[in-house]
Amino acid sequence: MPTITIGQNIYQLRKSYNLTQSKLAEKLGVTEQTISKWENDICSPDISILPNIANLFHVSIDRIFGFHLDSYVAEVDKIIKQIDSICDVTDKINFIKNALEKYPNSDKLKLELAWYYYMLFRTDEPTAAEKAISLCCEVIGKSLETETLENAHNMLSQIYTETQQFDKALAELEKISTAKPINRAEIYYQSGNYETLQLHVQQTLWECYLTMHRTVKIMCNTLVDYEKYYELLLKIFSLFDDVGLHSQMHCHLQHALIMKKQGNKSECDNSTNLFLECAEKLKAIPDHHLAKLNDYFSLLPEIEEHMIDAEVDRLVNDMLPKLK
Repeated sequence: MPTITIGQNIYQLRKSYNLTQSKLAEKLGVTEQTISKWENDICSPDISILPNIANLFHVSIDRIFGFHLDSYVAEVDKIIKQIDSICDVTDKINFIKNALEKYPNSDKLKLELAWYYYMLFRTDEPTAAEKAISLCCEVIGKSLETETLENAHNMLSQIYTETQQFDKALAELEKISTAKPINRAEIYYQSGNYETLQLHVQQTLWECYLTMHRTVKIMCNTLVDYEKYYELLLKIFSLFDDVGLHSQMHCHLQHALIMKKQGNKSECDNSTNLFLECAEKLKAIPDHHLAKLNDYFSLLPEIEEHMIDAEVDRLVNDMLPKLK
């Protein structure tokens, strides 16, 4: 027998999807007061609306009644694991279609089926693409889970790219909250938009550089295994050539200060000399347009970095006495 009521089940499902009573009422075509009465067990939903509730929350009607609270998800996960043991794509599709007869509200199974239709399309079955698109759109139209929605939008973007529907592919990509630089690069490549592709790659590289630089620098500042992260920071700079020259200077300076604090004079002197070498290299560059030195970023003038001679000299003069 179920241990909790229909109203309590509806409340739990609503909360798990972060829906208000008002929003749930809107989706089911009832009033907010009706939802409140259900959840407080004043009355129960009409039997005719139970399939709509089950469909909205992607569960069985048994789940609404409180039966098999955990078995639904476990059974679907078990089915998905079984798919891996099937070799032929057509057999995988038939297996999932049979499973969907038992679990017709499962977004996981629908996306699995969409994926294998997509695989079938890539093996020269043109009509399979439309089936995959239809399943993704069905999931997007009904799902309330962010991860599920993003997976569906991502798959649609890939399918639209391969079917030469590039505007649609980009539109789907915009609906994904996490950055998808690889997908975007693929769309630009497939559409022949090479100038935009070059700009996108340069912007992505720059963002990668900034992310690596700043996160590793934070680790350096924690003094947790400082030497390892100091070496990693220098490797990151070397990947981007002179674009990180003044950053290298500050990195060597920081290392020299730490070594002095730890009483390691030889390492302090070595990093001090590297710090001074970077300063001299900087002063030898006209106007210190650092980013322009690296061809990776030739299309991104907005990321130019500047240091004038006076700034370099002031930094050296201020810090040298502290390093001796």
